Amino acid sequence: MDDLQKHVHIAYVSAADHMATALEESGDINGAITALVDLQEQLPALGNNFVVHFYNLDARWHLARLYRKTGQVDKAEKVEKGLRVQLKLADPDVAIVRGLKELSGSDMQAALQH
Repeated sequence: MDDLQKHVHIAYVSAADHMATALEESGDINGAITALVDLQEQLPALGNNFVVHFYNLDARWHLARLYRKTGQVDKAEKVEKGLRVQLKLADPDVAIVRGLKELSGSDMQAALQH
C-alpha cells in the first residue's frame, strides 16, 4: 500500500467518526452506530495498522458510548474490553483510558457525556 492509499484510509476512519458525531447530534443515534459498525467491519481488510490507529481508537470509544446510550451494554462492554487490552500500557492521562477508568468506577454518566 503506498502513502497516498494510507492517507486515504486514515481519512476514511476520521470521516466515519465525524459522520457518526453529526448523526448523533442530529438525533440519529442508530445511524451513528451503523456508521461506526460499518467502519469496524471494513477495517480488517485494510490491515492491522488501521485497526489500531488512534483515529480508530477514538471511533471505537465513540461506538462504545453510543451502545451504552442506547442500552446495549453487552456490546459496549465488548468494545471497552478490547480497548482496555489495547491500551493497558497507555499513559493514564489518555482520554480513552480515563473514560474507561471512570466506567470501572461508579461515574458512568461522565463518560457518556464525552
